[in-house]
Amino acid sequence: MALGLIVAFPLFRALYEAFDLFGLPGALGVLLLLAVVLGAAWLVHLFRTYGGQIAPIARSIAGSLSEAFTANPYLSRLGRWLHGPASFLRRRLSRDSPSGLYLTAGVTTTVLLLLGFGSITTQVLHHGALAEADVRLANLSDLLHRGARVRAATFFTLLGGATFRIPVAIIIFAIIWVRRPALRPLIGTVIILVVAPLASDIGRILLRRPRPNVGASALPGSFSFPSGHAAGAAGAFAYLAYLGIGATRRLRTHIAIALAAGIAIIGVGYSRVVLGFHWTSDVLAGSVLGLAVAAGAATWVGLREGMLLFRARPNRAIRAALWLVLVALVGLAGAGAWTHPRHAPVLLPLPAIQLNSAEVSESTLHRFPLYSETLTGRKMEPVGLIFVGTKQRIQEAFASAGWSQADPVNLHTLLRVYSAGLRNHPYPAAPVTPAFLAGRPQDLSFEKAVVAGSIRQRHHIRIWSSGYSLDDGTPIWLATASLDDRVEIKRTTLLPNHHIAPDIDTERDFIARELAGTGLVNEETELRAVPPELGTNAAGDPFFTYGKAIVVALTA
Repeated sequence: MALGLIVAFPLFRALYEAFDLFGLPGALGVLLLLAVVLGAAWLVHLFRTYGGQIAPIARSIAGSLSEAFTANPYLSRLGRWLHGPASFLRRRLSRDSPSGLYLTAGVTTTVLLLLGFGSITTQVLHHGALAEADVRLANLSDLLHRGARVRAATFFTLLGGATFRIPVAIIIFAIIWVRRPALRPLIGTVIILVVAPLASDIGRILLRRPRPNVGASALPGSFSFPSGHAAGAAGAFAYLAYLGIGATRRLRTHIAIALAAGIAIIGVGYSRVVLGFHWTSDVLAGSVLGLAVAAGAATWVGLREGMLLFRARPNRAIRAALWLVLVALVGLAGAGAWTHPRHAPVLLPLPAIQLNSAEVSESTLHRFPLYSETLTGRKMEPVGLIFVGTKQRIQEAFASAGWSQADPVNLHTLLRVYSAGLRNHPYPAAPVTPAFLAGRPQDLSFEKAVVAGSIRQRHHIRIWSSGYSLDDGTPIWLATASLDDRVEIKRTTLLPNHHIAPDIDTERDFIARELAGTGLVNEETELRAVPPELGTNAAGDPFFTYGKAIVVALTA
């Protein structure tokens, strides 16, 4: 398992650089899937290897507890009172009957998945934290991909569509089914191919949630929640993985099947977000709904063996032909994605609103969003710097002060910044974690190392377009700034990350002095932006501020 995880990082880094494999969140999602599958495989291997030794020990402990209950009169009376529930529990957990542990696990899984779908639906209906995160995730995806061609996302969105998903699922089922052509798995396949997409269609008609802009333009009159592609793919591929694992005995084959199904489900879901057809919660709800249908169908299929429709005869030619058709279909989707890739949406600039003012004053601050936000919309650092000038002038001013513009966040730059942080190596243009202002990620980020040759301590600033300009058309930009004073392991993520110094006003003043020394600043004015307050950033690091912002008017 450890070797698999070690190999996974450079593998997916290479795939990302070559094919833009899902972008950063998708690649990390695949790594998480790999870790989960390998962890499950390790547990299965552990029980297969040592199960014979564990079972007698467990029976001995259970027997000792039973004797203790019998010998103690108080516990004996309690045991008689609990006999009925205990008997029911034993029947439900019995491994000797399909209606025991198998049925209990199947029903429990199905119910939990349906409850998860209900929870996501409630979040969307009541505009909860998950729904609030949808816009920020969509904007972040658009910013990361910058309108680039996304072949992998195109391939998976083709694979998740009914045109490819249904024939691919039928062929995979046929490859598994011809070995033992029972009736129940056949009925289960029909249920999966019909019920999961139908349930998502009904959900979209009832909830009528609008799509993102790209999806609304491409599919006018259609609705978004839940995603039909995600529901159909999760239902079909999860159910087929269940049948495939049941038809094979080798653990390595089980791992390969689980990974293939998981990658297909993640790929289809993420592709719908990357291409702008769905919100993230649409995809999450569709996937959970599809998995619930797959769990219910698999539970029903496995309750009894069912009758065989005909006597199966080993025929390698038929199975080889089915494999060739499957490879041809997948290859056709891949060729279509390669020759006609879709483009990710571009994060559109805010429409410019001109103020009837020649300067930024406290009377105009109420028009601006004054707090940065986490992905779920929680308030973080308030705006401490306001720039008046063009984007090019801002870039020139920071370059003149010796600052570097941060690289965009992707898998390559993320791995590079982790490597530099752990080894204390320089990375002057290291990416800055995205933060949000009015739902949009920062437009510009700059940084400057405290000690040359080290990434562990750095000054950094995030800058957003406000969408406003002065009466002469000069754009207004809003910014937050902080000092990374060390690298530490975060308790929330158990990953290394920068820790910020709590006095963010000192960092604000430092940046203002740095820019003033370039000769590219006309004047600097201090305004009251927010009340004095304490807070924490997304990583939980505390900060304090007296609530003032410095307006930096750059030269024309």
